Order: sequence, then structure tokens, then C-alpha cells
Amino acid sequence: MKQHHASILSDKTSFAQIDISDGHLDAAIEGLKTGKSCGSDGIYAEMLKSCENKQFRDFILNFYDTILKTGDIPEKMSEAKIIPLVKDKKKGYDNPNNYRPISLIS
Repeated sequence: MKQHHASILSDKTSFAQIDISDGHLDAAIEGLKTGKSCGSDGIYAEMLKSCENKQFRDFILNFYDTILKTGDIPEKMSEAKIIPLVKDKKKGYDNPNNYRPISLIS
């Protein structure tokens, strides 16, 4: 488990009891991998890492806090974009068995 997750969760913690702090948000954003595709929301990790807008950060904190407190996850967040990736370029692109799926989530 990543350290920023471990710092807010314990065995007896319910999600409604969790408060996400600026430090937790910073740690989560810092841990994002760059150079990767975005999910269906169109937001790249680089966008989050470079954003210093206080209102946007407050929105993100409130958004996830509301999800934890209510348990209501927006429908769009439970969708995934499935992309086929070729396993071995030497084996060619016309063999369906030469692909593996990855799911992009937001």
C-alpha cells in the first residue's frame, strides 16, 4: 500500500471518517506517473502536477471528500477505456493473440 494511503487508513477506519488533507493530495499527485495516457476525463498527470490553482485544489479535495462521506461515486468514474497493446512487434500486428488489453480509468 502506498504510504499516503496508509497514513489515512487503518483497519477500523470507515471511509466516512477519512479527511483528505492538502498533504494527502500533494502526496497522491506527486506519486502520479507522467508520460502516460489520460483516462476518459482527458486529464493528464502532468496537468495535475503543474496546477497551482488554489480553487481547483479545493474543488478536488471537496470532490473526493464528498465521495468518501456519501459513498456515491460518479458514474463516469466507474467507466474504463480499454486499449489493446501489442505484446511483441516482431510477431506482427495482424494476430489478435499478440495483444493484451489495458484499462484507462480516471
